Amino acid sequence: MVNKNKFSVYSYLLKRCLLILFVLAQVQYIDAQKNSKDNLVSQLIKSGDELTSNYEYEKAIPFYKKALNHQNEEDNHYIETLLKLWESYQNNFEYTQDESLFALFNKCKNATDNETIKASGLIYRYWVGLEKYDLAYESLMRVKN
Repeated sequence: MVNKNKFSVYSYLLKRCLLILFVLAQVQYIDAQKNSKDNLVSQLIKSGDELTSNYEYEKAIPFYKKALNHQNEEDNHYIETLLKLWESYQNNFEYTQDESLFALFNKCKNATDNETIKASGLIYRYWVGLEKYDLAYESLMRVKN
């Protein structure tokens, strides 16, 4: 009888150890995926930055768009990437109806930090380019405040 109890204790401990190892492996796998996503986003942004520094705005736009596709609004570089996408469009004199641009517009409505003030200025130029002056005025008022 003692051997049977000893066996069940060892079996229980073995199962617990395997469960812990499985959970640790899952955590490491998730971290590895997140790191590879962050590296991909950084690389895409860096490629877009290189092209914009050479005034090749049209070629930079796809890199910023791909970087946005791999990000959520909560990610660190999301607003920064949107701003760079906006600047690339506007420096290319392309006033597009891109959904990511409207996402930035909505995100910046109530914010007050420098990045969103800059975004409001870009949004102002965007609405003027589309000849939507009422929306341009709204963006300008956010910049002034």
